[in-house]
Amino acid sequence: MELISVVVPVYNVQEYLPAFLENMSNIKSRQFRFYFVDDGSSDNSGLILDGYQEKLGSEKAVVLHTDNAGLSAARNAGLEVAQGKYVWFLDPDYLINTNIIGDMISLLQQYDLDIVQFSFDTFSTTYRKSEVKSIETTDWKKLTGDDLFELLCNPKSSVENYSWSHIVKREIYINHEILFPVGKNYEDCATTFLLFDNARECGLIDLPVIHYRSRRGSISKTQSIQNYDDFFDSIMLIKNSNTKFSQEVKNRYLLTRFMTSFDQTSWLKDKRQTEIRRRRVLNQIQQLNLEQDTFRYRILSWLIKNKICFLSRSYSVYQTLKLRRSGV
Repeated sequence: MELISVVVPVYNVQEYLPAFLENMSNIKSRQFRFYFVDDGSSDNSGLILDGYQEKLGSEKAVVLHTDNAGLSAARNAGLEVAQGKYVWFLDPDYLINTNIIGDMISLLQQYDLDIVQFSFDTFSTTYRKSEVKSIETTDWKKLTGDDLFELLCNPKSSVENYSWSHIVKREIYINHEILFPVGKNYEDCATTFLLFDNARECGLIDLPVIHYRSRRGSISKTQSIQNYDDFFDSIMLIKNSNTKFSQEVKNRYLLTRFMTSFDQTSWLKDKRQTEIRRRRVLNQIQQLNLEQDTFRYRILSWLIKNKICFLSRSYSVYQTLKLRRSGV
């Protein structure tokens, strides 16, 4: 049985799929098995995948053809049939650094890690950066799930919500019934914190394992009311969740996300819809009771109350809060 099940949702990416499959062919380890979920593609993506499966055989690649139901449903379908000890969700328009896969497998096996988290770099057309050849001792460290969540709160860290930025024991998804929310974007934000909450032994690799292709039309670059509301809903899932994270750290995460949500109201063209959503975010920020946190967050709370800030997005929040207090 494979060690790592790689689940790849595919929808109308025939332009990028050959490069991805060629990249995956560089993984020689028999510890990997690929589960491609063709999410009702209307282009030739499904045919390309069928040819790839025929070439490699079903022991190496499995292709599922489903009706179009979105990214979350495709990931859930792949998770349902995956058999490996670990699961890794990848997107077919990215590339990975296959040179360090062997080292990553060794870390997972030697330390029986629940999660291995790693960083990424970006490209737009052709990837030209030199690839790291191996993982040195100084390139990674052992952490807990709580540590990873705390790093997730720090905008300067390399830890992100993206489901492709970590390899996770499949039993964590299964035992805790962690699924991607169907019909929602920002589905990673709704699942990553749950993975961290239920993980103990983790590893953080400070190397770009993923090469992220930045392209137009991706969810993260699409500005819409649905995207805005889905992002806000993902924050509320964390706010209302029963996790073992300290309230201080949880508040830190919520504050940064709510500020981002406030910033994103600039996407909205309808003034009434913008005002409704800004008020909703501001109400949530006021409920965080920042005065109960550490000194640093007491200072931040004071800045909110006094409309003093050095971040442009924070200024908008602080200014609006003060106007609301004055009844304007």
